[in-house]
Amino acid sequence: MTPRPMLRTLGAVAIMAAAPSGVLATTARAESPQTPESVAYGLDWIARVPDAQFGPVATRPAICLVDTGVAITPDTPATSDAGPIIARLNVYQDDPIGGDPNAMLHGTRMAATIAAPRNNWGIVGIWPGARIVSVKASEDGTFDSAAVLRGITMCRQWSIQTGIPLSVVNLSLGSSGADPAYVTRWTEYTARVNGDGASVVAAAGNDPSQGTQWPAAAPGAIAVAAGTPDASAFCSFASHDALTKVVAPGCNVTAADANGEEASWPDGGSSDATAATSAVLGALRALRPDADHTTAENWLTAGGTLLDSARTLNGVAIANAAGLGGLVTSTPVQAPVFPTSTPPAPLAAPTSLRAKLTGSSRKRKLRVLASGAPTGARLQVAVRSGGHWRRASGSTSATVATIHALPSQLWARWARTDGTTSTWSAMKRPKSHASARVWHTVKPHGPKPPQG
Repeated sequence: MTPRPMLRTLGAVAIMAAAPSGVLATTARAESPQTPESVAYGLDWIARVPDAQFGPVATRPAICLVDTGVAITPDTPATSDAGPIIARLNVYQDDPIGGDPNAMLHGTRMAATIAAPRNNWGIVGIWPGARIVSVKASEDGTFDSAAVLRGITMCRQWSIQTGIPLSVVNLSLGSSGADPAYVTRWTEYTARVNGDGASVVAAAGNDPSQGTQWPAAAPGAIAVAAGTPDASAFCSFASHDALTKVVAPGCNVTAADANGEEASWPDGGSSDATAATSAVLGALRALRPDADHTTAENWLTAGGTLLDSARTLNGVAIANAAGLGGLVTSTPVQAPVFPTSTPPAPLAAPTSLRAKLTGSSRKRKLRVLASGAPTGARLQVAVRSGGHWRRASGSTSATVATIHALPSQLWARWARTDGTTSTWSAMKRPKSHASARVWHTVKPHGPKPPQG
């Protein structure tokens, strides 16, 4: 859902992550919850509330983030019951790792916006005490509707299996071209989440010529539009109409660059606005566990500036409406201080790989063999064939089935379920058609296979 979408069809409606293209402009400053946008929208008080007031960490309602996955950084460390990332799930069963392969680290940025701790790296999230269940529903930054719906189901199943309730399902994604059949399914799935007692918070879109896009347009969802840093207007690219309910910071938002320094993201997007709204709603549900999702959703629009039919977030008025005004006016306290998290050392890249293509033109299979697997790691393979990426995984071998065209690219890496990975190793393309059935390792290449 960029201003100029590059959608690809994956059997159903393809959906783009709701972030316009932009370049991080580094403006380093001391890590603080008081960013210009958090102050303008009155949200900075949430990060100053002592963590104990949000209830026991082990039973605190979780926010489920259905996105591109969450990479391991100091602000989004390896999966831990203590949070902020308490589970990394993956819709793609042949790839059990829930990391973030998206070049823009879209899901990682959403997670940091919600829950990044105070740790002298990156940013401070709107609610550092949040606990996030990440569900990876994309391999390249676009989303198949069926994959996102499966991701919502995985959120709900995880909650049932663990006994930990969900407060919010965050969908920082969308599409203006929803298939009629999927419109019905979006409505059904939103109703199921609401029936569980949780909210669906979704991006309204980044195209001013369009109204609220799907799934944000589904009845029962909270459609969030991108607002300016001073909370006075919609961002120039924002989608909005009568279905839009909330306006939250979405342009010139504060993010973290690759070195962990705060930076201004010029375009931002309704993705960021959605994540901010989810953080506020999740914090309200933790501070007021007696309130149901409908009551908490009504608090979101308390006292905000009316922009068309939507209201800007006004954190102070929201706190007062929820009976939490004392937390805003009390002596400010430091945000929860967490030990600085150092990402685990990356795994060594595969250096001894061999791949063999077998079968006829309509039933080709590519099997990749590796040796020297690090403890607890599995082999991941990415193959580009016929203009599409195919993936597979296994212990020391992985097989990609039904390849109709000879592969043009072949990559492999080691990965653990906590999100730790090696760099990808490129495998050499045979020089002639006659030798096209056997591939060998060339060299480690980088953090991900190319997406072009």
